[in-house]
Amino acid sequence: MKHFLTIAVLFISLSMFGQKKIVWFDIGLKAQYGAAGLYNAAIADNDSKYDYKIGSGFSYGGKLGINFGYNGLSIDVMKSKASQSFDLTPVTIDWESLDIYALFRHAKNLGYFEIGPKMSMINKVSNTRGNEKIEFAESLYNKQVFSGVVGFGANIMGNDGRFSGILGLRFEYALTDLDSEDGKKLVLQS
Repeated sequence: MKHFLTIAVLFISLSMFGQKKIVWFDIGLKAQYGAAGLYNAAIADNDSKYDYKIGSGFSYGGKLGINFGYNGLSIDVMKSKASQSFDLTPVTIDWESLDIYALFRHAKNLGYFEIGPKMSMINKVSNTRGNEKIEFAESLYNKQVFSGVVGFGANIMGNDGRFSGILGLRFEYALTDLDSEDGKKLVLQS
């Protein structure tokens, strides 16, 4: 009886660690399209000069993931382009970036939830007023922007593990500004 507890603990330990966990890798191509834009409280509160339009953006790239059962880590690399314009002032801001996502992903029952950080390396920013391009020094914009990301979605085609089509929503919020300290001092006059 005295060894019963020892034997029970041994068998429980063996059964816990003896279970095989499914480890699998996934690689794929990705494309994203949706609403995108910049928000600045100082501009939004200045009703007389600016009124935001909903901007759009698109990106394409690839992903590599390693999964342990239902949970996994995914690295996405995306080339992005987005735009922001205003109703009352004919100013448009366009930017291009290389985005790197590092996401924790939980996938179960053909659906998924993901959360993690994103680093955007800004390649190009251009501003136009009407048809006139406004030239700015590159020092007016940060070269890197960090964001938080939350997404969810579902598998819409393919369930054999070799090929699948996934449709989802991804929400991102920038934690750092696109404008550098010099750029924050710039005032666009209408």
